[in-house]
Amino acid sequence: DGAVGRIETTANSVNFANLDWNRAAQGNSRYKAIFIPWFVDPDYSIQGATISNPTEDEQKLVEVYHLSQEQLAWRRDKIKNMSQPELFPQEYPATAQEAFLSSGRMVFDWVSLIAHEQSCKPPRLRGALRDMGEAIQLIPSDAGSLKIWTTPQPRHMYVIGADIAEGIKDGAYSAAFVYDVGTSEQVAEWHGHIAADRFGDVLAVLGLHYNTALLAPEAWPGPGAVTCARLLALGYSNIHYRTSKSNRTGDQLAGWETTARTKPQMIHSFAAAVRDFELTIKSKELVYEMRSYEYGDNQEMEPSLGCFSDRVIAAAIAWSVSRDIATRPINETQKLKHMEGLISRSSAVSVPQWRGARPGVRSE
Repeated sequence: DGAVGRIETTANSVNFANLDWNRAAQGNSRYKAIFIPWFVDPDYSIQGATISNPTEDEQKLVEVYHLSQEQLAWRRDKIKNMSQPELFPQEYPATAQEAFLSSGRMVFDWVSLIAHEQSCKPPRLRGALRDMGEAIQLIPSDAGSLKIWTTPQPRHMYVIGADIAEGIKDGAYSAAFVYDVGTSEQVAEWHGHIAADRFGDVLAVLGLHYNTALLAPEAWPGPGAVTCARLLALGYSNIHYRTSKSNRTGDQLAGWETTARTKPQMIHSFAAAVRDFELTIKSKELVYEMRSYEYGDNQEMEPSLGCFSDRVIAAAIAWSVSRDIATRPINETQKLKHMEGLISRSSAVSVPQWRGARPGVRSE
């Protein structure tokens, strides 16, 4: 009793230490994650030195960490004299994510992620949505898979991107990113383990809650086809359909398809939007996933060892689909003629309710 245990290590790319760090950083360990960047060491500077023509990386270090000319001069000298300069971020990291990168390249701009994280806030509501027949209500729960930052607003258009997993315990998670097209902000997030067909039920209710949002579940690869089939069986009326470039037709085109062509496009577009603050991110967990999303040895974009990218994929899908519909003329009257936003109060929680045409519900 009263004993204190410490584990101290340099990152040395992706290894067991990376797994331990990720667990601690996410609050899933009895250890507390403490990172010490290179520039806190007073010996890592050249007294009286100045630099000219700062690089983009140097400008970012000054912007975020207010490094001095002496510290930047030491960094330049160290990189110049290393036999493998590309290993500087690993051997002398400025961030924990940089330390564990096996390829030395993060997909998302780390400076922007710091600013996004600082603007993240706890959700206003958390729990699960339930179809009560006449209305959709939020059942509050501190452990609920649904987090809500902004409740549905009348006449707002929403897009929901979804990444679907098999629903296996301890496996990958399913995730949904709810995006307000008009305000360019994340308004809600769903994240948890669930069977692919039941996730269709969750998305249908979530979509109705957000003004019959445009649903864009990832139909391929993975079990997303099951989720799409469930949404179609429920009669959900606003599903993203991709453009046919094969012999597929009709409902076979429902949902988002991630391929060798579409994945780089959607990730790079989303990464640029994050870098340029074209959208507001509310979820700290999403920011964490973006920090651990990297280019692997084969230049494929993937989460680092022990991490997941469910929220990243869901958000990237929502962003890509929202960009597509933003370029099309929208008939607002036709879009909203069958929707009526109501406010209902229950147990001190005020949530928008749905009344009108509804898809079916699962019969067990």
